[in-house]
Amino acid sequence: MKKMKKILSIAMGLMMTTCAFAGCGYFVSDYAASDLVKPVYQDNFDLMIFGDHYLDADERSLTMYKEAGFNTFNYYPTASSASQVDEAAALCEQIGLDMIVFGGSPLNWGIDRTIYPDAIEETKFPNYFKQFDTLGIDFDKLSAVKGFYFIDEPNAGQFANMKDCYVDWYNQNYSSSKIWHANMFPSYATPEQLGVDATADKTAFEVYIETYAEQVIKHVQGGKADIGVDHYPLMKRGMENFLSPTYLSDLMVVSSVAHRYGVDFASCIQAAGWGNYRVPKKTADIGFQVYTNLALGAKRLEYYPYNTTGYDGYEGMFFYGSKGPSYDAVKNINEQIKKIDYLFDAFAWQGAKTITGATADENSGFEYVGKYELASLEGIKSVSASYDALIGQFKDDNNYQGYMLVNYTEPSKELKNTIELEFNDAKGVLMYRAGVEMLLKVENNKLSVPLEAGEGVFIIPLNKIAKA
Repeated sequence: MKKMKKILSIAMGLMMTTCAFAGCGYFVSDYAASDLVKPVYQDNFDLMIFGDHYLDADERSLTMYKEAGFNTFNYYPTASSASQVDEAAALCEQIGLDMIVFGGSPLNWGIDRTIYPDAIEETKFPNYFKQFDTLGIDFDKLSAVKGFYFIDEPNAGQFANMKDCYVDWYNQNYSSSKIWHANMFPSYATPEQLGVDATADKTAFEVYIETYAEQVIKHVQGGKADIGVDHYPLMKRGMENFLSPTYLSDLMVVSSVAHRYGVDFASCIQAAGWGNYRVPKKTADIGFQVYTNLALGAKRLEYYPYNTTGYDGYEGMFFYGSKGPSYDAVKNINEQIKKIDYLFDAFAWQGAKTITGATADENSGFEYVGKYELASLEGIKSVSASYDALIGQFKDDNNYQGYMLVNYTEPSKELKNTIELEFNDAKGVLMYRAGVEMLLKVENNKLSVPLEAGEGVFIIPLNKIAKA
C-alpha cells in the first residue's frame, strides 16, 4: 500500500511539474497552437499615413519621404503653383505615393487675395478649390489624388462658412471618389480659438467637436470623410518629461463622435519638438502615439511636422530635406503598422477601456476619460496591468474579437508593463507584435502580455480546434 501511494505521489508530482511549465492548473491540454482554427484576412487596405508641413514636390524629397513609410503626400499648392498640381500628381504616381491636396489654415495661405479679398476676414473664406475649377483641373483624372485636406484648425465660427464653401463643392464634384479630411483644434486651444463655451455637462472641446460634426460632417456625402485632431502629448517641464493629461480624453472624444456620425477618426502624431514639446527621438516615442491612436480606431495618421527649416524652433523628422532626429523612429513604426494595417479594416472599433496599473503612474490622465470609455471588455473576464494600460476593443464580421493592448506610460520612463488577461473562452490567440504574426496557446483562459515602453500588440482570441 505504501509502495502504491509512493508511485501515485511521484506520478502526481510529475504531472504538476509538467503543468507548471505549461502554464496550466492540473491537466495538460491535448492540443498544440498549430491545431487552432485561425481567421484569414485579406491584405487589401492601407491606413493613410501622411505628413503636414511644407515639403517640395521633387523626386529626392518624395523618395526619402516614401522611404520613411509614408504612403500619401500632402501637397501644398499656392496661387502660383495651383496649375502644377497635375505635375505633382504625376510625380507621386511615378514614385508610388498617393496624394491629398491641402486647402490651408483658417486664413488660407496661398490664396490670391486680389481675387478673394474676403479671405482675410476671421470667419469667412472663399472656396480655395474653385481656383482649380477655373484652371480646368479634374481631380478624377489624376489617379494619385485620393482626396482633399480642406482646412486645419478652424474656429467654430467658421463652420457655417466652411459648409457653404467646401461641403457643397465637394458633394457636387468628388464625394463619390475622394476623401474629405479636416483637422480640429485640441482641448488646450484657447476659448477664442475654439469659438465655443462649455455647458453644464460638456467641456468647450466636446461642444466644439460635436458642433463641427453637426454643422459640417453631417452634410458631407459619400462616406469618405473623417474628423481629425492634433493633440501633441510628449511634453517637458525643465528636466521632467510628462504626457499631456488630456491627450487620451481628446482622442476618445473625437473618435467617439466620428464613429457616431459614421465617419473615420484621424489623428496627428507628434514628430518633432518645439517649445514645451520634447523631441520624439526614440521608436517608443512614436510607437506610444501610433498604437494609442490605433487602439481608438484611427484610420488616418498625420505626422506633424515632417519638414522644418529651424527658424521656428522645430526639431524633428526632416531639416531642410535631410534626416532629422525622429526620422528613424517614424520609419520603424510606419514599417510595423503597414504590415498589419489591414486588420483595422477587417475589424470594426467598438470602444476602449483604461486599465489603472498596480503601480500608479501620475501621467495617465485617466480621470478625464469618463463617459467615453467602455465599462467592460467583451469576452474578457478580468484584466490587470503592472502600470497604466489602454485596451481598444474590435470585432470582425465573423464575430472574432480583437484587442489592441497599449503600454500607456510616458515612453521616456522606459517602464516595462505586463498586462494579465483572463478570457471567457480562449484556447489560444493570434498576436501581432511589431508587425509580426504569432500563434500562441492559452491555458486556463489566461494570457500574460509583456509590453516594452511605447509598445502595442493586437490580439485575436481563438477557441476552436481543427478537426483531425
